[in-house]
Amino acid sequence: MDKYLPIGTVVLLKEAEKKLMIIGYGCSNENKTYDYAGCLYPEGIFNLENLFAFDHEQISHTFHTGYIDEEQQSFNEKLKDIIYTLDTPQNNNTLTDNTSADDTSTDNDVELLDINN
Repeated sequence: MDKYLPIGTVVLLKEAEKKLMIIGYGCSNENKTYDYAGCLYPEGIFNLENLFAFDHEQISHTFHTGYIDEEQQSFNEKLKDIIYTLDTPQNNNTLTDNTSADDTSTDNDVELLDINN
């Protein structure tokens, strides 16, 4: 993937029923770095237990593209290298399997973020 979707983009994942809004990039667990972090849309971060990690390939539809300006475009050019840097064991964020959000997950590659660790 050459470009990442901007923060605020609202997407639907393949085989999902609930939309997600992109709120970050490069979330990792012990084995994988995901392209995006997201929260339920339109709920947002109403409940800290509903944050998700997913990859660009899992997106089936984009409903709204987030704000793009020169700063975002410049950041997007560097993002691929930033995420590669994050994909190291000492920089991993903790994630847990998403087993409780069946209406949003498409497979085991969508993960619920554990922000308490």
